[in-house]
Amino acid sequence: MNGTLSATVFEYSISDFNAEFENIFAQIIVCYNLMIDAKVSLPNNENKIRNELVNNYLMDNTIRAKLNLTEYIFDREVATKNDLGRVDI
Repeated sequence: MNGTLSATVFEYSISDFNAEFENIFAQIIVCYNLMIDAKVSLPNNENKIRNELVNNYLMDNTIRAKLNLTEYIFDREVATKNDLGRVDI
């Protein structure tokens, strides 16, 4: 190297990263559609929606296998007092 930083020496490129991210996101949308098909009724509460998605879909190994997501680990963000604040996966 000539003193500059270059990501080209790494195995994955930004296009690989983007493609993988888009695939994960597409599978999360599939889970969302599964929730709709199952007529899951949820209140307008981000925490409860996130919990349903993570606990009953993204952590379900049968669903993860069907969607080729077994190499990923999904977990909800650490809860805050009264389960308010963070709703990230």
